[in-house]
Amino acid sequence: MQFKSLTLVAVAAALCSVVSAAGDTSLDLCFKNNSAGCQRVHANYNQCYDFANSWVDASGLPLARFNDKVNSIKVIDLAGKPQGRCNIFENTGCGGDVGGPIGSGNPHPDLNAVGKWGNKISSVRCIAN
Repeated sequence: MQFKSLTLVAVAAALCSVVSAAGDTSLDLCFKNNSAGCQRVHANYNQCYDFANSWVDASGLPLARFNDKVNSIKVIDLAGKPQGRCNIFENTGCGGDVGGPIGSGNPHPDLNAVGKWGNKISSVRCIAN
């Protein structure tokens, strides 16, 4: 009986860990304009994510290097989480020139049309509204 209880607790803890690992918001980071060639990543609020190194998102998934390769970006609000907005940065460590905020209601299908941000982003930080 004790073994079954322990197993049930371990399974429940693992499931809770998977659910909470999804992050606070999601972003479609696209290598091409008009949301083409995208990867969906998950981010926690108030955390800077650098693209210069192999990035692991809030779900723990290793992702391709996005440094200076993003041309389109879209923020997706997650059910049960507060809406958020994200700023993009020219340098790693969320430094240098800053663009945004980008929220779920204002996707940017062509970052070159907005301050020449295409192929210029090296980090991103999202916050709750």
